[in-house]
Amino acid sequence: MMRILLRLLAGVCLLLVSATACMLAWLHWRPLPAWDMPLDVAGWRLHLDGSQLVRLGTHPWSIRVLSGRSFATRYGRLAFLREDSGLLIRCAPCSLRSRQFPDAAIHLAHADLHILRTADALHGTLASGAVRIPWQGILNTWGIRLWGELPATPAQDVYAVFRMDAPEADRARIAGSIGGRFAYSLPEGNWEVEPSIHIQRVSGLGTEALRGLQPQPACARNPQRGFGSLIGKAVIAAEDQRFASHLGYDPEELAAALSPSAHQGNTLRGASTLDEQLARMLFTGAQRSPIRKLRELLYAVEMDRTLGKAQIMRLYLALAPWGDGVCGAEAAAQHYFGKPSSQLAAGEAAWLASLLRKPDLAHSAPETVRHHALWVLKGMQGIGTRNRSQAAYLLQNPAMASLPGS
Repeated sequence: MMRILLRLLAGVCLLLVSATACMLAWLHWRPLPAWDMPLDVAGWRLHLDGSQLVRLGTHPWSIRVLSGRSFATRYGRLAFLREDSGLLIRCAPCSLRSRQFPDAAIHLAHADLHILRTADALHGTLASGAVRIPWQGILNTWGIRLWGELPATPAQDVYAVFRMDAPEADRARIAGSIGGRFAYSLPEGNWEVEPSIHIQRVSGLGTEALRGLQPQPACARNPQRGFGSLIGKAVIAAEDQRFASHLGYDPEELAAALSPSAHQGNTLRGASTLDEQLARMLFTGAQRSPIRKLRELLYAVEMDRTLGKAQIMRLYLALAPWGDGVCGAEAAAQHYFGKPSSQLAAGEAAWLASLLRKPDLAHSAPETVRHHALWVLKGMQGIGTRNRSQAAYLLQNPAMASLPGS
């Protein structure tokens, strides 16, 4: 959540820099690839850094010139107003994209960015609907450092900001709050986020209709009824070790996924709980989008209450894709091992669970799957698998020669 709001703030700030410079040059704004921004004036090309352009755009004279004007940009039409000795930029509506999700725009009905500069210090607020984020910044020779905090805000108000992309925001009744801190550096794009999400209850989405449902997956192979206990334990160990205790989302994993270290090659850690993954299969689809994650969270919290853990696990095991056109744990056990899931050994269950994140690795990188399976086995021991002696034996034999790809 904070990352989305942070991208909005950073994007509008960058837009201010470029739009102000181009307005002064009487040119149309266009995106520029680097912090060093060339400016064409009367046939001459000038090179100004972003810090200089921010100083120029927030100078009292520039604010007077900009006040009352508006410009069409790729983000939408921006209106510039003078307010409290600073500059107010109003976007209504707004369309934003990020490098992480270039094909998924975020649409806002409106947003206001207030900027006030004193020497090299910046401060102001970013507001949309009932959400208000105070922020600060500092200009220096290499760029801008921004930081701020979203105070604990009713989650209903935060979701309302994204109602253009999340239709659930109008139907859901959400009890809880969302807040957090952020820091962002330009032009590098380095960011830090400390989210604070406390959603206790969601209702109004109709997930109670899934009670007792026996799903028919859209894959080539349909599962049989009933699942062995080991495959459930392996899936929990691989995908959601706090499944039994959380309310549908895992704040610890969410915070870890938003940290910069999560994007430095750590492939074993993710933020999606089994509840959220089930919401993706049933409701939101798999398109890469930050708004999809927000929608998943709502369904996950409601399903955790309306269905309970047992039905969520039952539905997940029936629908989860296991590669090769196979859906469901029972079909996967038959496809890969030729036996029902109730007869899987601990190592086999761990191996199957290790495919969930990237099923194609079964053929392209079997060693990676076996390595991950050992990690899953350790997790299975931690959550009480009854085959402790077998798991311990396999842990002492990393080759796991009986598994596929050996």
